[in-house]
Amino acid sequence: MNKKRLNLILIFLLVFIWSAIGYRLVRKNAKGNDNLHAVEKYSGTGFDYPNKKELEFVDSNRDPFLDRPLNASSIKSKPSSKKAVVQPKKSKNWPSIEFFGFVKNQKKENPLIIVKVNGELNRVRKGKRIEDIFFKEVYNDSIILKRGKELKTFSRTAY
Repeated sequence: MNKKRLNLILIFLLVFIWSAIGYRLVRKNAKGNDNLHAVEKYSGTGFDYPNKKELEFVDSNRDPFLDRPLNASSIKSKPSSKKAVVQPKKSKNWPSIEFFGFVKNQKKENPLIIVKVNGELNRVRKGKRIEDIFFKEVYNDSIILKRGKELKTFSRTAY
């Protein structure tokens, strides 16, 4: 008996909701038609654009912050101070490095990465060294390598 009563209540609720939605649609369309007739009555001559305003630019030669006339003599240029030329640090040439990705494992603490250094394919973990290159950080799409005091980031190469 409870199941029948529940079904009747749900069917009644469903009919009530759909009738409310239908009523709103009918009422909205009835109002929309009145507005449509008003637009049809008004649109006989087309669009009337308002007149454009013409603006004139006046160069006032005034300083907007000090509110006084701007003279060429009042503009003072600071003499350029000669800075000492900094010599770029000469770094060792990095070998050719290609990062191909990493091998998934269950732990994900130290993923095994696949790197090609000087044309030689290597499998390395984070914190290990190949020649004088230290593998500092390993991410899904890039690695950070350290050689001496230099850090470089390498992205994964396209397949």
